[in-house]
Amino acid sequence: MVRLAGSFYLYVNFSGIHAIATLKYHADQVVSGVVINMLATSSTFFLVKMIFAGSAETPIITHVLKKIRIPILSDLPFVGKVLFNAYPTTYLAFLLVGLLFFIFFRTPLGLRLRVIGENPSAAATAGVNVMKIKYISVLLSGSIAALGGATIVLTSNSNFAFNTISGQGYIALAAVIFGRWHPVGVMAGALFFGLAQAIKDQFQIFDFAAAIPNEFFYMLPYLLTLIVLLIAGGKTKAPSALGEHYDVGKR
Repeated sequence: MVRLAGSFYLYVNFSGIHAIATLKYHADQVVSGVVINMLATSSTFFLVKMIFAGSAETPIITHVLKKIRIPILSDLPFVGKVLFNAYPTTYLAFLLVGLLFFIFFRTPLGLRLRVIGENPSAAATAGVNVMKIKYISVLLSGSIAALGGATIVLTSNSNFAFNTISGQGYIALAAVIFGRWHPVGVMAGALFFGLAQAIKDQFQIFDFAAAIPNEFFYMLPYLLTLIVLLIAGGKTKAPSALGEHYDVGKR
């Protein structure tokens, strides 16, 4: 739990840097995101080496999250073992999708968020504090990213090393584009890319896989990500104000 809290605190701070750089100083969002991503990767690796006497990874965590089996539902064909015999964070992710759907489409706050994404000036005219909501949204996105990274450490990996988070954040961005910025669509995109990751692991056990370089299987999830973006990216309409700097004096 201490490691989880530390990861949460670190990513909230990084998202705070991103918020200040892009919202206050109007830095390019893509450039700021890439630079902060590189900073986060390098700084966490440096901290691991400094704290653990030069080791490139943390010790194995003994108290990790265990899978929770839901009776009856876990016995369903195909989907039972996939969806109902999972880590607690998996169930939490599904609950978050439902919560975000409710917030976005059933509450005044969700309406404000969607209007700010399309036309922040119109939201400001209606009396909405656009900058406040933008800052809070960026900080919350950083906290959710922290939960995602901590989940990998506390479930499948059991420790942290330089390559523990190998590009999953970029795949998450692809899932957002694939899901057209809709909570349920993003969940479907995440499940698709998770399936690609699982296929990579399963293919390696077959005899024919011995003739295929291991690098191909590690490349497969990212290759599928690129293919999906090429097919679906051009047909996806992003929020109109995405990536644009908000000028408080502009109406």
